Amino acid sequence: MVRKLRLDSGQIEVVDDAMTAVLKKKTSAERLAIGNSLRSAARSIMKAHFLQIHPDWDSTTIDRAVSDRFLHGTS
Repeated sequence: MVRKLRLDSGQIEVVDDAMTAVLKKKTSAERLAIGNSLRSAARSIMKAHFLQIHPDWDSTTIDRAVSDRFLHGTS
C-alpha cells in the first residue's frame, strides 16, 4: 500500500514509515539524545557558514548570529 504524503504549508516534514518504526523502538532519552545531536550538528554547520561569509566577525558575534538564527529563523 502506498501512503499519500501531504506536502503543504500545514506539514513541514514527512517521516518515512521505516523511520517511524525505528524511532518507536527508542526510549525517550534516546530520542532526546538524537535531537540534541541534530541540534548540535546544525549549530556547527551554521557557525561554519557564518565564519565563511563573515571572516572579520569575532566568536561572540558568530555565536550571537547563530543563536539569533535559531531563535528567529530567516526572513
